[in-house]
Amino acid sequence: MYISKIVKEIAEGNDQSFYHGPKSFQNLRDKKKGVVFPVCYLSMPVRGRGVKSKQGFSGAEKTIEILFAERSDFSADTEEGHIDIIERMDDAAHKFVNQLLHHAEINDVLEYDTVDVINMFDANLSGVILTATVKTKDLRPNCP
Repeated sequence: MYISKIVKEIAEGNDQSFYHGPKSFQNLRDKKKGVVFPVCYLSMPVRGRGVKSKQGFSGAEKTIEILFAERSDFSADTEEGHIDIIERMDDAAHKFVNQLLHHAEINDVLEYDTVDVINMFDANLSGVILTATVKTKDLRPNCP
């Protein structure tokens, strides 16, 4: 299963709207336009690294960047408006990492980090950007 399908599966299970694509192409809008918050936005491209050996062992790592965010008020006070959202989205990001770790198609979460953000994109989103490197189950054969 490709990593974007895994991310989508987990996000939808957490009642988050899933989107993916290059950051420069994103066009998130408010509920009036059909976007339901909170969002789980998988940035593209997804970076991958693989290892193949003659003994038949292979491995694949994917580095993903995901924005967990809710709509914020551009003029909101940082403490009141943004920090509450960031705290909820940080909890969502850590829950996501735990779910990713226990997903049947993932061997391991090798490392991850988060960055708090405010007023991103055209929809004034605040939340957390999660960057994670995961080891996926790559069962493709090493045959020529």
